[in-house]
Amino acid sequence: MIQQGEHHEDHKSDDCKKCRYRSVCTSGCPVYRIDGKDPQCSLYHRFIPKYYELQAMERIHLIQEYAH
Repeated sequence: MIQQGEHHEDHKSDDCKKCRYRSVCTSGCPVYRIDGKDPQCSLYHRFIPKYYELQAMERIHLIQEYAH
């Protein structure tokens, strides 16, 4: 889902439609949404950037290994 882009879903809150992580989070599971939003939203805002940071660190490490 991350590589292919946004998962289209019509029942998202206005906050979710504007969110910078909307293409990754997809507003959570529709079953658990409250007013069109995943109740764990604040956790996603903390952990999604960390995930990308770890990915970047891993790639930098691989580039450095390849360069030597």
